[in-house]
Amino acid sequence: MFFCVVAQNAYNLGLLINPTTIAPPGNRSGLECGTPSCTINNITSFCTPPNSLTPTPGDGCFNVNGTGTTSTSGTEAFDTACPEAISYSNDTTGKVYACPTGSNYEVVFCPENTILQMNKKNIAAEIRPVYPIKPNAMNA
Repeated sequence: MFFCVVAQNAYNLGLLINPTTIAPPGNRSGLECGTPSCTINNITSFCTPPNSLTPTPGDGCFNVNGTGTTSTSGTEAFDTACPEAISYSNDTTGKVYACPTGSNYEVVFCPENTILQMNKKNIAAEIRPVYPIKPNAMNA
């Protein structure tokens, strides 16, 4: 299963994805069952032009060039702050992780206090692969 952290459109909440049980024959090495995260501690000082702060209730930073296909000063700010996160459409090299089917994952929101405590469960959800519907399945 493939997984990644994306700051392509905006950022307002830290996120960490941690494989907790790795199915065989997987192991934790680089992009194989790695633990991508993105945490920006002070969104107000981080979010400078060309990016812009989003209004309440989002209280985040809008990545104005995130939907583009090339790196810009706006996406580079996100890439510098969160090097493991995708910051624009073609920014996938070295940022898409994979674990074998059957692995379990912990998704931690606001990981600022948990990055060093990887085994502690805060707000977590199990991720399951989504299988596409076959084109003719709807007509069967």
